[in-house]
Amino acid sequence: MLIDTGATVSLISSAKVLQLNLTIEPLQLPVKMVTATQTPLVIDGWVQVEIQIDNNIMQQRLLVGNGLTEDLILGLDFLGNHKCQIDISKNRLIFTTNKANKHTPLIPVLPKEELILKPMEE
Repeated sequence: MLIDTGATVSLISSAKVLQLNLTIEPLQLPVKMVTATQTPLVIDGWVQVEIQIDNNIMQQRLLVGNGLTEDLILGLDFLGNHKCQIDISKNRLIFTTNKANKHTPLIPVLPKEELILKPMEE
């Protein structure tokens, strides 16, 4: 699972949908998407799932990405729907509720190979 503030929507891989035997619902309109690397991503439909993170259980609609390399990407729609906050200094995800804030530790994701970012040229 990847929590991605750069993703507008939340996605699940078609392989994970198959593994969990979930029913894919059709989209009302076709969706064109690209990954962070600008690779086109085919969207097969959507699924409604129950997601548990620590003791937090939430319902979420996910788009089904064919060829998605992560099993699950939770994007800004998930973070907003469930009133999440990310505390970068303490490396944790906070679920805010009416009763109390619930904290979940985050694990940093590092690239598998050296990554060099070149400055933008005009």
